[in-house]
Amino acid sequence: MWAFATDPGQLDTYVDMSKHECLFAEGTAEYWMPIQEPLLPDLQKEAVNGSVVDLFIRWLGANRDTQEIDWVFWISNFRILR
Repeated sequence: MWAFATDPGQLDTYVDMSKHECLFAEGTAEYWMPIQEPLLPDLQKEAVNGSVVDLFIRWLGANRDTQEIDWVFWISNFRILR
């Protein structure tokens, strides 16, 4: 929805750039977030299970389904801390 609202003519480009999601955990909370495709090979190379990672994310919006809100973020960059 965000891609269509932002630039309908580039919808396929945005969809192609977001084919994968990654799982990140902070304490007991888990987050699945889409990642820009060009970042994925470097993240796979640099991060191992248990790595501490700073994520640079973009808030795209939210979807509301009854009482629950699904916040939508997109990983635009990252930095491995350890």
